[in-house]
Amino acid sequence: PEQTISIYKNYQQKLKNLDYLCDGIVIKINDVKLQNIIGGLSRSPKWAIAFKYPGNTALSKIEKIDINVGRTGSINPIALLKPVEIDGVTIKHATLHNENYINNLELLVGDWVYIERAGDVIPKVISVDKAKRNGTEYKFEFPINCPSCNSFVSKEDNDATYYCKNSRCNSKIVRSLEYFASKSAMNIEGLGPSIIDKFVSESLIKNFADIYKLKTSEILQIDGFKEKSANNLIKSISESKNQSASRLLISLGIKHVGVEISELLLSKYKSLSSIINISYEELLTISQIGPQIALSITEYFNNPDNVFVLKELFNLGLSDTYQSNQIKFNEKISNKTFVITG
Repeated sequence: PEQTISIYKNYQQKLKNLDYLCDGIVIKINDVKLQNIIGGLSRSPKWAIAFKYPGNTALSKIEKIDINVGRTGSINPIALLKPVEIDGVTIKHATLHNENYINNLELLVGDWVYIERAGDVIPKVISVDKAKRNGTEYKFEFPINCPSCNSFVSKEDNDATYYCKNSRCNSKIVRSLEYFASKSAMNIEGLGPSIIDKFVSESLIKNFADIYKLKTSEILQIDGFKEKSANNLIKSISESKNQSASRLLISLGIKHVGVEISELLLSKYKSLSSIINISYEELLTISQIGPQIALSITEYFNNPDNVFVLKELFNLGLSDTYQSNQIKFNEKISNKTFVITG
């Protein structure tokens, strides 16, 4: 540990002399046999740990706090800032996470606050400069209704975030569609957030299945589309039908269900259809699944609208049956070591 701390501190002094931005170092076990014993998670090895350095901060004023509704219905407070520059990037918004985070900072609208780019990416409010207050600041009242659909928002006892539970909330629908079409989900090229907004506002898309019912003539009604771009979108939508059942499960946007849980469920139950009727109690018998994950899965499939849309997707040609991700290797390249850098 002492050697690791020494390396960490040593490189911290070198950061300012680099000709590129660097937010930390990675310490690795330098022994392949030990690496194999230690293993890894779905997206990262356990034998490598990232040590981050404190990010650069800047002082800015909170001019307003807006609420963003996420795809799961999460009610997310966003600080609208007086524009400020950090590491060459102009920051106008910063996350405030949830009501508890605002209260713990004792933050008021109109406060001067210190902003940090968490991981040199996401702007975050880290502290308040109370000495700069002049009496015009005021407490932000967290909404009791969803700003999109006006439904009551609520939170569980063990959760700091409020949620809109209305499955027909327009903001939830738009965010869910954006996630469904995104690169990490069904990867429908050309169906980005601004295009989805237009399709939803024109009532061409209301759920996932509607994407696969779009016609070229309907797309051409949308401002900005010509025949070539409309045909390209139809082609991209059609190609996304080849995505695996595991990718489709991820794309549904069920809270806590990512790559690892999706693969786990489908490798066990072999099809998405089989997962629909699994009980909360049965899910808890799976070692990697806890109460929160089990609850989010059963709540999703207990909604008949969600099940109806999923079955429509199967009828439209999307994959229901699980296929293992195991790769068949060509014997000509077996027993060889490849080193790939970049």
